[in-house]
Amino acid sequence: MEAVSVIGAGVAGLSAAIEMARQGYRVRVYEQALLKYSAATRSAGIVVTIMRGSLLRYALDSVRLYESLDPGLVRRVEALWISEDRDCMERVVGEHRSLGLRSRLLDGPPSWLSARPSESYAVIETFIVDAGRVLPLLLQKAERLGVEVVEEAVSGVPGRYRTGGERLEGIVVVAAGPWTPSLVPSLRSELVVYKCQAASVEGARPPMPVEDDALDYYIVPVSPSRSNIGDGPNPLLDDPLDGYATDMEAVYDVLERYAERNPSAWEARVIQAWAAPCAVGREGLPIVKAIRRDTIVFAGFNGAGLTLAPGMAKLLPGLLRGFTPPSLPAPRRPPKTRGVLEPYDVC
Repeated sequence: MEAVSVIGAGVAGLSAAIEMARQGYRVRVYEQALLKYSAATRSAGIVVTIMRGSLLRYALDSVRLYESLDPGLVRRVEALWISEDRDCMERVVGEHRSLGLRSRLLDGPPSWLSARPSESYAVIETFIVDAGRVLPLLLQKAERLGVEVVEEAVSGVPGRYRTGGERLEGIVVVAAGPWTPSLVPSLRSELVVYKCQAASVEGARPPMPVEDDALDYYIVPVSPSRSNIGDGPNPLLDDPLDGYATDMEAVYDVLERYAERNPSAWEARVIQAWAAPCAVGREGLPIVKAIRRDTIVFAGFNGAGLTLAPGMAKLLPGLLRGFTPPSLPAPRRPPKTRGVLEPYDVC
């Protein structure tokens, strides 16, 4: 049985391990901080569906995997999408309908929202995942498939990866998120590492999740009185560990942008704020490719690993056999001035 070593036990690494084990490989996963500190454990848990159809198919595959782990892990919800590009929204809504999602354009803003001129609105069907349960359930699934998970750090470069004095076996899948450039130095200019952060706020809860591309924030209700809110400047990082330091000024800046829509948010209280290092390919897309015959990179999901990694893990067996995966769509606009272009920047 051919061996595969996976570096990283976040959503991407465990999804890769599960797919490899399903294909009959003998899989071992290495992680220096098991079930800790990953961006997934700190996310709002929303499966992003505002993306082009070629990527959206992977997101829907991810949802199917989550449902197979536990039907109660995922909730299907409606979210409000605000954009200044009506034509783009029409295209995305059409792609949603072709894939069976119940999304629709709105003639105007909902009554609970303060609007601005030249904006358009849509209700997008999406999914909320219980982010705190994802990693434990993926780990249980992997172990049931015979995957061995080792809590040890890995060092080295492609072709010479080691943990302690032991060399990693077989094909290596590097799924180390923002630590990937330290393990694959050739990707330092291709993989952007930055800080992503969010906060839990009390008060000003919207009736549904909101993705506001016009004012650049998202907010997701999580209880009768609380919501998770995020986005912001996303500063670039030289050291991923710096990504855990929360910038409260940026948190309040995002909350102020939401208050432009909902004035009651001026009275909202930040209950908790958190941050984590994230990574994305320079073109705003994940990096899923073989860089050597014995090394595959599976990283750069831009804090959207919950959305894309489980579905895109299905590309890995083909890469191991020398197949080139289907090309991912090129971005439709240059990277944002903040240096990060998201895979769901569609308009």
